[in-house]
Amino acid sequence: MKFKSLLYLFLLLSASCSSVSQEKSKPVLLKIEVHLSAYGVESDHIPSIRGIVDFEADSSFFQRSFYNPALKASTYSLSKPERDSLHKMINQADFTKLKLVYKNNTSDQPTSTITFTWKDRQLKIEDYGLKGAPVLEEIYRLIYK
Repeated sequence: MKFKSLLYLFLLLSASCSSVSQEKSKPVLLKIEVHLSAYGVESDHIPSIRGIVDFEADSSFFQRSFYNPALKASTYSLSKPERDSLHKMINQADFTKLKLVYKNNTSDQPTSTITFTWKDRQLKIEDYGLKGAPVLEEIYRLIYK
């Protein structure tokens, strides 16, 4: 009887330890770097945006500029709830189903380049026309203001 109890206890502890190690092995998203290029777009009111969301430092910074010199450049950052929402969205995304390059047959469209950096790898996605995948469109809505 003692042997069965010890065996049961060992199996229970093994199962709980393996679930903890699986949680720890989840890739850690460190940051995303973004670049929205409005080069070639036939509108002076569409900005070019460069920015970073640093999840380790829990911060973000974006620079917005325009081709038209009459429009002033500016900076902005994401709020804590926006950063948290973005982090959750990215962690739930299945990046194995995303392409590295998305193209649109319409000319004069903005291009977004996003580089995702995890602890163990990097992934760069280029999206001409900003219509690549639903998760990318959600990211754009959050970060491109």
